[in-house]
Amino acid sequence: DVLASWAAVEHFCVTRLAHEPIEHFMMLCLDNRNRWVVEETLSRGTIDQTLVYVGEVIKVALQHHAKAVILVHNHPSGETEPSRADIDMTSELREALAKVKFSPHDHLIVAGKECVSFKSLGLLYAYFGSVMSLILFRTLRVSSPARRLAFIKLGRA
Repeated sequence: DVLASWAAVEHFCVTRLAHEPIEHFMMLCLDNRNRWVVEETLSRGTIDQTLVYVGEVIKVALQHHAKAVILVHNHPSGETEPSRADIDMTSELREALAKVKFSPHDHLIVAGKECVSFKSLGLLYAYFGSVMSLILFRTLRVSSPARRLAFIKLGRA
């Protein structure tokens, strides 16, 4: 089962995207009980970017009667750090999905055999602007797990 655990979700995403030589953007659609409905690849791009259309994301979620989604894309370069474009796109998608009552559970980046979660980095719901988000990410990346957890819970580093 894809959603048996968070590790299973990450394993599924790594299995699907780690080998791809170009960027792909896909979405896992979940029902109102957080059960997996379908996985859709919405975009295939180049070695370092892919276009994502908000309307397409919403259309696919509606088409499959999803109540929640997990957004996923890969970085063929193996870079785990979200780009400014990744952060901006995630914020735009989160806001648009919320307007039509969809819950974005997370946005994952697959980089080689690693999977990075926007939610665990504090980048899914808290949007501080592109530059601040990148500074925040770099700070959290070198901090201890306890410091990251404290930041996410208390809103400070």
